[in-house]
Amino acid sequence: MKGAYVGVARPYAKAVFERASEEGTVSAWHVFLKALCPVLSDPEIVSALTDPRVGQVRLAETLNEILDAKISHDQRRFLTLLAENKRLGGWAQITEQFEGLTQRSDQAIPIHVSLGHALSSDLETALKQALSMRLGHAVKLHYTKDPAVLGGMVIAYGDTVLDGSLAYRIEKLSQELRSN
Repeated sequence: MKGAYVGVARPYAKAVFERASEEGTVSAWHVFLKALCPVLSDPEIVSALTDPRVGQVRLAETLNEILDAKISHDQRRFLTLLAENKRLGGWAQITEQFEGLTQRSDQAIPIHVSLGHALSSDLETALKQALSMRLGHAVKLHYTKDPAVLGGMVIAYGDTVLDGSLAYRIEKLSQELRSN
């Protein structure tokens, strides 16, 4: 039964993570999700999840009553939503996905910057801010001095290359002149 929820866990985890990130409540959600893992994986609870006489909605109502003052309104709604969609059995997978998203968001994206000259601290700060804003993530800049760049810079991250070098512009202009 555990594997049955792997495919549906990611959208729930992503939605919770995005909301928690916007509200600054990622750690509270992490505690909430981790705290209910042992409860919702208990063999008796797992049996109750599939028992039509108990049902997931009733189980969620009971958990909400027990946890009332300890969890937020959004957390209560999330618990109820999962129950209504018969997804409480996927709690552990949702928690794993949430933790993965949290870990990835805590890690800075490595950005490789090639320049023809040294970078001033003001330009470095502005570049770091602009890239962080564009990517929606923290970045760590790695610099390489490359005389072939001539001017401007080449920025590479993941499988993306942004070539704003003077050498690239000259090459592009040269190609256009040869084709005309």
